[in-house]
Amino acid sequence: MPAVESRPYAVPEYGSVSSSISLVAPEIELNALAETWEPGLDLEFRMDAHLEDRFWTQSMTSRNEPLFLVGLVYCPSLRTRWTNNATFCEKSGRHSANLSINIPGNRIAAELRYELWVVGNGRTGYPVYGVDPPLHYGAKLWELKGQRTIALDSSQNAFPTSAVSFSRTGRPQVPWVIEVVDDAEPDWNLHGCIRTYVNTDLEIYKKILDDKAPGYLYEQIEADIYSTALHKLAAWSRTSGGADMEALAESDAKSLAALGRAGAEKMGLPLNQALETALEDPMSLTFRLRETFKLFQDG
Repeated sequence: MPAVESRPYAVPEYGSVSSSISLVAPEIELNALAETWEPGLDLEFRMDAHLEDRFWTQSMTSRNEPLFLVGLVYCPSLRTRWTNNATFCEKSGRHSANLSINIPGNRIAAELRYELWVVGNGRTGYPVYGVDPPLHYGAKLWELKGQRTIALDSSQNAFPTSAVSFSRTGRPQVPWVIEVVDDAEPDWNLHGCIRTYVNTDLEIYKKILDDKAPGYLYEQIEADIYSTALHKLAAWSRTSGGADMEALAESDAKSLAALGRAGAEKMGLPLNQALETALEDPMSLTFRLRETFKLFQDG
């Protein structure tokens, strides 16, 4: 259940645009890429979109106005991104656009995310007394929703983890960080919405990845994972209109909601109470997790 988003201009319903993404090179299905991709292998993506008739009336857009399809591919691990755009053209009575994005294989790792938008002039209403309504130039009239992740590795049984240079990717100089996708929702699969990044600038990273670091470090990482998940779920629940997080967690054991519930259970709290604590007293949640994992204690 996504949060309701309001905009200061008319937007068409989600189903008024049909879209797709495919691999041009290598010529395989997207879901097979994780089994075949190797570091250094370049990728080429094709993105297509078609506008239904109701798009024009619902967006208050004239058919002779320029509209653009804008595509973005982003690598969260290395914080690199590529974008391209194309103009919608009419053919056989249907407006369509397609674009290609080429990705150098030596600048990506672990996973990719992609975005797709239809961009044009947004309108706040119809002409009144011959006066045109205000225009919002370059407005996002439509955007792709859902979990838009492309895996580059096949380690689906392990918690998503990447080793990268924090100095080269603009991250703080700490041994690890846990990052969650900005628009992640509770029912998203863990693979593609949350990831542990280990800092290769520090020698300890080798021991962490080889399971040779002190046990308390892994407990700290686990506590950080639960804390990040719970804070993300709490922020999402504030804007979602009171979604049943327990039901979402129960429906998929590999979802972000299920991860948050596991963290709540570690602390001996119901999920909803843990989320309330994350919203009302974030540091209290941190301290509770530290107590649960007995962090910084001898023995």
